[in-house]
Amino acid sequence: MFSLFFCMLEENLSHCFIGGFMKKIIFTIMVLLTVGPKVLCCEGGKGRIVSYSDEHRDAVMEIVFQDPFNFFGGSSAVKDGLISKDLFLSLSKEDFESRLNNSAVVKNVILDAGRVIGFVGYFRGREQSLESIIRITQEKGFPVDEKAMATMMPGIKRTDAECSCFAKIDAVIVDEGYRRRGYGKALLEYAIDFIKRSWPSIKKIQLDVKATNNSAINLYKSYGFFQSSVQSPMLTSMGALWYEKLLD
Repeated sequence: MFSLFFCMLEENLSHCFIGGFMKKIIFTIMVLLTVGPKVLCCEGGKGRIVSYSDEHRDAVMEIVFQDPFNFFGGSSAVKDGLISKDLFLSLSKEDFESRLNNSAVVKNVILDAGRVIGFVGYFRGREQSLESIIRITQEKGFPVDEKAMATMMPGIKRTDAECSCFAKIDAVIVDEGYRRRGYGKALLEYAIDFIKRSWPSIKKIQLDVKATNNSAINLYKSYGFFQSSVQSPMLTSMGALWYEKLLD
């Protein structure tokens, strides 16, 4: 399983190649690599947020797979016949298990009467530069077209020295029986507060969201998130958008 660093890198690289066979490979990788929050509740609610541990794993996986085609990116690849439903589910399970196992991701669950009813994950990352993408692409043995890469990723910073660190909210999800009670809002608030307190040098929080998920988008906007001026062609091809929030 790729690390989150290579997840972000591969997402940038994959859209540089075309062709039917390669497209199938890209969409297969895409299912593994797409990360982003899906906040599914908004209004008033109570709950106790604690650190995630292995004892919560089964409950979290059950919540995530209540609606995997809504939670995981790449579901359109099944509809388009690029990958099978079984492969999509298998890759999605592998993807999320890798998140739970990744020590770089801070993870919390929200409890109601001792029952796990929601999950949030977030981590620190560093912006990708065109310089680093070209370097890794060459190391992987792929052909490099710097002009094409720059065109496909407008606004990308050219050198590593120009890049800065950021926080990414990786996933937020609430049990379907507890949605619209404020649990998702509580998890989002908790993640933002943790990032501010624990990583004071971080000045930007990123997340991605389906373009049609108006309730989540409105929630993010209420917390100061706005649509990023630079969008990933891979994400937009999946109907998703990058949003970000600047911190003081």
